[in-house]
Amino acid sequence: MALIKQYTRADQGLPPVVPIFGLIGPIYRATLHHTAGPTAFSKERCIELKKQYDAQHRAQGWGGIGYHLTMDSYGRLYHLRPRDLKGAHTGGQNTGNFGITVHGNFDKDELNLLQRRTLK
Repeated sequence: MALIKQYTRADQGLPPVVPIFGLIGPIYRATLHHTAGPTAFSKERCIELKKQYDAQHRAQGWGGIGYHLTMDSYGRLYHLRPRDLKGAHTGGQNTGNFGITVHGNFDKDELNLLQRRTLK
């Protein structure tokens, strides 16, 4: 299987996350979310959307984007919140819970083959 392309926060021009909620602790589950918004068919669009979500989550007092990873339509991964920091993605259930988000709306769109391969 080919290597999955990954982008760091620095690659995306995102500022560091402020560790408001502390450490995540031992990871025992992952929660897959959708943005319920537009899909991200390009690296540039994915980064543009992540910057918007990062600013929104900072304004909510979360210290930065609440998810640990996101994925675009090509299955490329974008690192968002450091994996050792507790997320802000599942109300009251973030300890030990790794948050992954996908652009789009699961009510209308299914994960494509590339995204399913990346998740696997």
